[in-house]
Amino acid sequence: METDCFHIAIRRHGPTLHVRPSGEMDLDAKPAFTHVHDALNAKIAAVVCDMQHVPFVDVTGLNCLLILAAHARARHIVLFVYNWRPQPQHLLELLDTLDREATSARGTPPSAARALHAALHEPPAAPRACGTDRQPEQPAYPTGRGTAPHRGPALATHAAARY
Repeated sequence: METDCFHIAIRRHGPTLHVRPSGEMDLDAKPAFTHVHDALNAKIAAVVCDMQHVPFVDVTGLNCLLILAAHARARHIVLFVYNWRPQPQHLLELLDTLDREATSARGTPPSAARALHAALHEPPAAPRACGTDRQPEQPAYPTGRGTAPHRGPALATHAAARY
C-alpha cells in the first residue's frame, strides 16, 4: 500500500487517535503532520502511530515526529510509535550511537538525537495525568503482524521530547 505521495490516515477510536503514515517521510511529510496536530484535543489521551507503511525516513521526517512528540507532551498525551521498517529503525539507531559518542567524548549537552531518544524511550507522566496508567493485558490496536508492538533499541513509544 506504499504510494509515491506521503499521506497520513487518521482515525479516532474513543480517546485514542490512530495515525498511519504511508510513503517516504521526508520534507513532503510536514503538511500531513499538521493535520495530526490539529486532531490533538482535550479528549485525546493517546496517539498510536503505525510506521509499517513508511519505508524511508530522513532527518526532516524525524523532525516531524519530534514536533508531534512535543505537541503530544504539551497536551499530556501519550505517543506510541511502532512497526518501524529497517531503514527508519537503522536511522534511529545511528542517531543514538552518534549522539552517545559525541556527548560522552565532549561532555556536550543533549542534542536533537537525545531528544528523539527521550521521546521514544522515557516513561511519560502523561498516563498518570490522563488516568490511563494501568497496563492493558493486550494491546488495544492491531500491529499487522499478530504480535505486540516491537520494542527494541531506539524504537517505540512515549512522548517525552525535551528541547
